[in-house]
Amino acid sequence: MNHLKIWLATIVLLAAAGVVSAIAPAEDAEVAAFVVSGEIGEQVTGRDLIATVTDVRTTTTVTGDEDHNGDTTWTADGNWLIVDLDAASVTGPRTTYITGSVNLGSAMFELDGREYRATERAPSMLNVRLNPGVPRHGSVAFELPELAGTGVLKLSLSTDTRMDSVLEIPIDLDEISPLSEAQVFGPEWIR
Repeated sequence: MNHLKIWLATIVLLAAAGVVSAIAPAEDAEVAAFVVSGEIGEQVTGRDLIATVTDVRTTTTVTGDEDHNGDTTWTADGNWLIVDLDAASVTGPRTTYITGSVNLGSAMFELDGREYRATERAPSMLNVRLNPGVPRHGSVAFELPELAGTGVLKLSLSTDTRMDSVLEIPIDLDEISPLSEAQVFGPEWIR
């Protein structure tokens, strides 16, 4: 009879340990990013960043802004996803003065389990200073292996997103009509 009680107690303890293990937070949960999900055309607000994806384009030839002579400053061939967006900071001047400027420090696109960083070769919204209440408009561009599937755009103030918010917007590449050529827009103030 004592052996039966020991076996039952062992089974109960193992079951309890399994339940505790299943509901326990992950090891990095205390520093994990706070994900704020949104949709194309919807304003998404994180801790210090507000962004609205206004348009999404795909192309095989991407160009940069034109210079003062009307010449294109940059061109590249490949499979390109261009995301046009409006972005502003949430924090006021006092917080910005204490912590430094607020920039769109990271724009990533996750597709099929891999993350692609926005190109720094073209003029873009990447690393542009943002102000509260006065959004800026521009683009970020990603060179991808193919223009198919559904991915997630991830915007944040820094590549280190521990204990910070990350804005996530799903993008279905199959629903976008590809263009033969498209322009990446550098940052402009919205009037």
